[in-house]
Amino acid sequence: MTPAKVSDSRIHLTFVAEHCMVEQLIGYTHPIILCGMYAFSSVLREAWQQVFLHLRPLLSLPGGGALDIRYSNATTDFQKPNLYLGHTCGYPFWHDFQETHEVITVPEFAIDGCSGIHYSSWILARANDPRESLADFKQSIAVINAHDSNSGMNAFRSEVSRVSTGQRFFSEVKVSGSHLNSLSMIRNQIGDIAAIDAITFGLANRLGEINASDFKILLQTQLLPGLPFIAHRQFRLDGKLVNSALNEGLTNLPQESSTILPIRKFSSVNTEQYRRIMELEEAAIQLGYPELA
Repeated sequence: MTPAKVSDSRIHLTFVAEHCMVEQLIGYTHPIILCGMYAFSSVLREAWQQVFLHLRPLLSLPGGGALDIRYSNATTDFQKPNLYLGHTCGYPFWHDFQETHEVITVPEFAIDGCSGIHYSSWILARANDPRESLADFKQSIAVINAHDSNSGMNAFRSEVSRVSTGQRFFSEVKVSGSHLNSLSMIRNQIGDIAAIDAITFGLANRLGEINASDFKILLQTQLLPGLPFIAHRQFRLDGKLVNSALNEGLTNLPQESSTILPIRKFSSVNTEQYRRIMELEEAAIQLGYPELA
């Protein structure tokens, strides 16, 4: 069965003024939610929408303004002052958004490679590749989803820095644009090795977007804080209220939607917890490996 569809992706939600400095949103009457990280299929987007509907008691704009749910992670949208919640990677959060945004909540996924609020990446290759360890892939072609990805680049660089002896390790590094594209490139022999977010890998496998048996896992990267939902600081969100509403949404998800979007709960997080992501970067630099190459 597929989850019940929400008729309009622009969900009209209500918002209590004391939870947002509405008077500062000159020219912005529609708060937005960005949810582009784990929403690569229509059934995932529908499940997310059902969860977000439970923000209604917290959201109410004068004149019945609408909240836009956008399945994008465009930097320009994160910079808009009417961003209510945005799902982002911890690496760009630390580098680009921490001065203007705050972390509000993080979903805890019931997927292999995750533990509590933490997640990891699988460094993997084609199942039929004879090489068995990361060190064996020297002079191979690596694939990353993006240069500013924690799971696809930063965690990958951290592992390679330990075997690279400060030298160039790969013959080439290709950029795919997404984890799913990276998997396709590995499967189609356009690249040899990649680091894939464990949540994306698990979701894609259970939804039939990939076949996990096409790949072999070489190693698991370190567990790090998961992808947070962040908000523009001027909203002054009460994280406890947001968590409570989102967790109510999870409780009320139909069973088929819970299977599609296997989140145990939403948990509070703070900026300092994401420092560990930067510590990986700093350690790689100290080992003479500042860039995945």
